[in-house]
Amino acid sequence: MSYARLQTEILEARDARESTLHSAVDTAQGSVVFASLSIPGEDKTLAGVAGLFAWMLSRIEKMPWKVHWHVPVTCDALGPYCIFSTMMSLETVKSACVEIEESAPAARLIDLDVYGPDACHFGRAEMGLPSRRCLLCNDSATNCIRLHRHDQESLKRHVSLLLEDFTNS
Repeated sequence: MSYARLQTEILEARDARESTLHSAVDTAQGSVVFASLSIPGEDKTLAGVAGLFAWMLSRIEKMPWKVHWHVPVTCDALGPYCIFSTMMSLETVKSACVEIEESAPAARLIDLDVYGPDACHFGRAEMGLPSRRCLLCNDSATNCIRLHRHDQESLKRHVSLLLEDFTNS
């Protein structure tokens, strides 16, 4: 597949996800969670991605809340994702999501975004927590991504190492 075609598919997937998320938020009661993985680079289907996603889902299902699935596990050009809601408060849900995101080294690749009924993102800042750290250094991930601080090969190697435990899942 050409680079231009891949970029088009990624942009289309982002738009479709945004539309799907807004539909879920419009129909949901309570807190909405958009669950995905943050895999740097073009290939979002690296060995171990499916295993890590399944591991994340098992952690979500163990949380003390009833889940209403708006979008079951789906895969697009950005990788796997799903959307669910729960009647728990935004603070409770985000706290549980952060716990999952920080529960194992590979969980750093998990992205659990929480939204309120007004479609506003409820993130770490709203909880008084620091932003997520970069995969390779101690700076914020946002800064490193924005500044293209790390080369793709270094990121790919590190992500592959993180996913090793999930390659046979």
